[in-house]
Amino acid sequence: MAARSSRLAGLARSGQLRRRGPSAAVVVGHSGGQLRLGSGGAEGEEPMQGHCDCGALSYELRDTPLFVHCCHCRWCQRETGSAFALNAIIEADRFDVLSGTPEMIDTPSESGRGQRIARCPTCKVALWSTYSNPSFVFVRVGTLEDPDACPPDIHIFTESKQPWVLLPEGTPAMAQYYDLKHHWPPESLARREALKARLDRR
Repeated sequence: MAARSSRLAGLARSGQLRRRGPSAAVVVGHSGGQLRLGSGGAEGEEPMQGHCDCGALSYELRDTPLFVHCCHCRWCQRETGSAFALNAIIEADRFDVLSGTPEMIDTPSESGRGQRIARCPTCKVALWSTYSNPSFVFVRVGTLEDPDACPPDIHIFTESKQPWVLLPEGTPAMAQYYDLKHHWPPESLARREALKARLDRR
């Protein structure tokens, strides 16, 4: 844990993890592989947790995210009121609601299959969503207690990104979607296959 914390500090010092400065451009992401802190996937480490603004709805990730999307499609821009959506993907059976009951909102999507967005019933903040396969949860990275731990692993639908968003070198950027087998790390692909096997046995 200490080594990975040191790596985070090093990335910040080198400028690979960038915060918005006085310029008009924003660099999103980092260059150089996945960075995960605070996961429950290794012995002795605390699980990642997150919550809404009012604190009524909270959750926990019992393992590291499989992959982190930064989506620049117009649908995500409209849904968030921002330039992109940042989602950490994790298996639903490794995701727990710690407190509160989410208000599930059925929301249209560009694919036509829709998504279900989990919002706090009090402050209405969106914390996670599921798409056509509810076995995977898309956690809104900004609602994590330590969102710095989940920079994007890939940028998608960049053909519609805002022109003032600058993408960093070293992080894959796709005009539309991508092939998981070419971009997910082997351990994430193995977990995905293990989940499919568990579901097939039911």
